[in-house]
Amino acid sequence: MFFEGKRFFMSVTLGDIAKATDLSVSTVSRVINGSALISRDQALRVQRAARKLGYRKRVIRRHKQRAIMTIKLVLPRYRSPLLHQFYDTTELVEGIRKGMQPTRGNLVVEVARRGMDLFAHKKGSDLDSVIFAFVQPAGQVYSDLLERGVPCLTLNRVIRGGHYITGDNEGGVGELVDRLYEANGKLRPAHVTLRRSSAVVKSRQRGVAKACERLGIAFGHDDVYAVDEPSEIDAGFVKKLVKNGCNAVIAFNDLVAVSVLQAARDASVKVPEQLALTGFDDSPVRRLVRPMIASMSMPVSQIAEEAGRWVTRVVVEREAGLVQTVLPGDYCEGETVGENS
Repeated sequence: MFFEGKRFFMSVTLGDIAKATDLSVSTVSRVINGSALISRDQALRVQRAARKLGYRKRVIRRHKQRAIMTIKLVLPRYRSPLLHQFYDTTELVEGIRKGMQPTRGNLVVEVARRGMDLFAHKKGSDLDSVIFAFVQPAGQVYSDLLERGVPCLTLNRVIRGGHYITGDNEGGVGELVDRLYEANGKLRPAHVTLRRSSAVVKSRQRGVAKACERLGIAFGHDDVYAVDEPSEIDAGFVKKLVKNGCNAVIAFNDLVAVSVLQAARDASVKVPEQLALTGFDDSPVRRLVRPMIASMSMPVSQIAEEAGRWVTRVVVEREAGLVQTVLPGDYCEGETVGENS
């Protein structure tokens, strides 16, 4: 309730409108504050209920320093423990918080799983945004978020019609091919990848093919070798590559590259003299082997900071328009790219 002059009013709250429309308070708030990320049906329901109940908006300036966001950070569940070598979760969290400054945020962490329901608990309705980090959920999850008016961002995946911030997987692999070609103009590369239908797998394979086409290097489906796990790569695997005329391997990531390196030793194949080698992601594991594997960095800190800035722009400042950002990585010098004999 409040007074205006000598008149006395019963104050209608956002909770009253939420109850009348069977929507969450956060969705009602977004409609009242003019968010563009709300469906037309929801907006009309809220507007009608607000007029009927006599809601009067109090104009209060929202300061970044005072806004406290609740962000759900969804992380992937890796089947193989080795895959946790890709990046440091602490680096991810710290980067998001740094990018959000001076806005403060409560990060609620959840692990992705099949049939995931982000709103299974009461607190789910209080979410201001969701960040999917290195994981892409089912389309129904995105649909639920859109229906509820909760903006979401996906990291290291390209989402058509959605917000995303990703490393340049395709361009990064292309630069690795360029480096190998500079070292050996008679390059005959193979791409050793994982047998998974993921956007990253496809984009890196596409990057190899496009770079080879640009450089006039023969490369086709027979030059792509897919495995379920890096442990499948053994001496026989490498001997097959060499027998087929391959003199360089562009591995899907550093873990695959380490497996190729170990298998080459077992097969008495010299790296890089007989078989040049590159990885991807600049994960810690590449520094534990010799010769150290050349790689391309995944700019995790930069991706995370951009994600934090996205929270400020889209959630706090309510800027319209999609954020679709591709960030280049850096080439990481190694000892596995050289002139082949």
